[in-house]
Amino acid sequence: MGCEPVVINSELVAPHLRHRLYWTNIPGITLPENKKMKLNDFLINGYSDRDKARTLLESDSRPLSTPIKMCHRYFNTGFTTLIFKSKEHYEELKKHFDVNFKGKSAAEIDELSKGMDLSVYSGVRYMNNREREFCQTVPSGYTDNLTQNEAACILGDGWTVDVIAHIFKGLK
Repeated sequence: MGCEPVVINSELVAPHLRHRLYWTNIPGITLPENKKMKLNDFLINGYSDRDKARTLLESDSRPLSTPIKMCHRYFNTGFTTLIFKSKEHYEELKKHFDVNFKGKSAAEIDELSKGMDLSVYSGVRYMNNREREFCQTVPSGYTDNLTQNEAACILGDGWTVDVIAHIFKGLK
């Protein structure tokens, strides 16, 4: 393309991690100012134990078959972003998960959880459309006419608006 990419992580301007390469011939691109946004400041309700959401994934709009499997993916692999009812809910759930399922495979968790009271996992969720919009810095309501899957696909594949606006500031 005749130019070197500019590396920008959306975490500087948004409450999520999105490390991307941008190829442009716009001269003098610098990193945007760090707005120090935290995920919990943008949640409609609930609590996250993370300061930033993971990169948005379309698959996060289609919850796994059970909350325990969502937690398995979250705690054992580090993928995805989960929202808990409260900090207390997170702490109680994390303690239960660590004692019973930490490091186990999905198949082992299925077997171990049979007959177990899993009510502590109730209320775990993925981000909703509005929260995803905040993460991509698109206008609130931008995805109102889309399903969760459609919005997650569009936002997950899209650019963070504030990063693109920062790059375009170099245009004359």
